Amino acid sequence: MPAMQHTQMQLNQIWDDVASGRQAHKADAVRSLAAPGGVDVLPVIVVNDVVAQVLSVPVKDNTARVVYARKPGGTWVELP
Repeated sequence: MPAMQHTQMQLNQIWDDVASGRQAHKADAVRSLAAPGGVDVLPVIVVNDVVAQVLSVPVKDNTARVVYARKPGGTWVELP
């Protein structure tokens, strides 16, 4: 299985920042993901319920997104 593009720690931080709903935190979530040219593409929470949490994160050059899922509080896995 190939390595994920983000660490568990990064994904937890991105989730917390985006879930907070505050613009400043959303900016923090993408600061490390910023693409050349300053294109502002934010990570998106796709699902947040008692069964699953799904997060869509842009790749560094904003050409695609990586989708991760976990059970609430569990370990993130990259979805195909």
